[in-house]
Amino acid sequence: MSKRVLLLSLLLIFTLISAPAQAATTPPKPRQDILSTAPINLSVFAPAKIKISFDYTKNVTISNVTCVGPSLYEVTSSPIDLTFQALNIDDYSFTLDLNYAVVTTQNVKVTFTSGSQPPSTYTIPANCNHLVFPIIIKAAHEPHYPTSEEIAGAVVKQISSRLDVYNANLQQILHSVMDGLNNQSMVLVVITLGILVTAGFLYRNLRSQRPKAGDEEPRIDDEDDGA
Repeated sequence: MSKRVLLLSLLLIFTLISAPAQAATTPPKPRQDILSTAPINLSVFAPAKIKISFDYTKNVTISNVTCVGPSLYEVTSSPIDLTFQALNIDDYSFTLDLNYAVVTTQNVKVTFTSGSQPPSTYTIPANCNHLVFPIIIKAAHEPHYPTSEEIAGAVVKQISSRLDVYNANLQQILHSVMDGLNNQSMVLVVITLGILVTAGFLYRNLRSQRPKAGDEEPRIDDEDDGA
């Protein structure tokens, strides 16, 4: 009987000792990965800045950063946000990957500035423990729309240019008129000199034909004297 009790006791002790070891070696239950993919497509003017803010996590991964041309860009990240700066005109793409230990409900905030435009913001709701953002940014040249001051300056410049052209044409006309008057004056001087020379010549001829004093004028006998 005592041997039987001793055997049962040893079996019980062995069972108690081995139970924690078996529990410790039991593999943990795998985490259920709830994935959410949210593409971000932005058309902006260069230079552009995109900031993505999210709940705190140490598992932030940025991958596959590419651009079409040899453009400059800057990308920085922290446990609460990511900042991407597109410095040139180009097409950029990259992937942002966020991992959380538990399912997290949050609103991811996307803020971007485009050229000289004011910042714009929108949110992306999420309820998961794994977030993936495929991001495409198309940076183009910002068009310039003239301000009222620039328009007024252009109008003043155009009017001034037209006045300069008008003054130049007027000066040319005045010079032509003066040249014409000078030519006419020379003609008048020549004509006047010609008239004076002709008048002097005629006067001299008339004077040379006038009878001198003491000269008898030819007599014409009357017919009655011969009778």
